[in-house]
Amino acid sequence: MINCIFSGNFKLYIEGLIKEKQALGFLYEHSQTLLAAFERFCIEHYSEETELTRDMCMRWAERRPSECNATLSNRIIPVRQLGKYMQRIGIQAFVIPDGLTGRRNKYVPHFFTREELYLFFRAADRLRYTPNSPARHLVVPVMFRLLYTCGLRPIEARQLMVSDVDLETGTLYIRESKGHTDRVIVVSDDMRALCRIYRKKTVSIFSESEYFFPNHKGMIYSPYLLDKTFKQCWNSAGIPPDNVPHLVYMT
Repeated sequence: MINCIFSGNFKLYIEGLIKEKQALGFLYEHSQTLLAAFERFCIEHYSEETELTRDMCMRWAERRPSECNATLSNRIIPVRQLGKYMQRIGIQAFVIPDGLTGRRNKYVPHFFTREELYLFFRAADRLRYTPNSPARHLVVPVMFRLLYTCGLRPIEARQLMVSDVDLETGTLYIRESKGHTDRVIVVSDDMRALCRIYRKKTVSIFSESEYFFPNHKGMIYSPYLLDKTFKQCWNSAGIPPDNVPHLVYMT
């Protein structure tokens, strides 16, 4: 499924790459967002260019202020894959070389203390209602608790459909998990009770949404929006910013 709308000179090739990746079993969701950003970059700076050139790609691959190796690498990879895809189908294209970002800094996980967990979830519970996103203050506390108590990956929680959650038995059906396999998870009684209360409240706001955790439009949460909200809760909790996790990289 192609979630972004493409309209530039590379539209056919970008959509072809996405379809190829998804046919191989990859969700390729976050990469779509990056390719959409690359397309906007091309329209702004190379509106007449129909070839994926070295100048275009290497300018995209320039490190931005305060950009770490991981962020730069994630931004480059889909464009490198686009060049390779175009070459495979017989179109002349430049491929961004490997090794531009150097060695990645080893990520050090953050282990929450009991006090940090208390402060974080208290901050999540204190999110206020906003008309622009009428269910966010309900979604966020429950989604983050589900991530914590069930060990879900963020993408697994974001993709949960209403039909995947059995509030009677307390089971979650996780589709296309790591390794492209499905699995079933049983939540605790406390979590099941919380989900039932949550569902009664959100169904009155997004009665027709297929997603258990709907965004402001009743659709799936984007990784960036979830990561932004996580950081907002983290900062509101007053937890030191060192090694703040990035949920977008856990998708």
